[in-house]
Amino acid sequence: MVASIAHRLVAIKASRDQVNESTGRGLVVLKTSVVDAEFGKLDLKLRTQRSGGRMVSMTAYEAGGAAGASLAINPGVGGSQSRTSPKRS
Repeated sequence: MVASIAHRLVAIKASRDQVNESTGRGLVVLKTSVVDAEFGKLDLKLRTQRSGGRMVSMTAYEAGGAAGASLAINPGVGGSQSRTSPKRS
């Protein structure tokens, strides 16, 4: 379910990014440099930590994929409609 939802969210984000590139929202690059400078002033030593492996049940993974594929993601006001409709019981 997570993988199928992630693919759909990536597609939505890609379409938003395409719109944002043409609307003058390029200030993120500037914000990143400001944040990096402030971290430098605080002299913080950030590091990544490895996590342990995990076991995944393929049956549960596939069931989650099917459930994720049927999930309707509402793009919000002014967005396009999702291609799938929610399940009715």
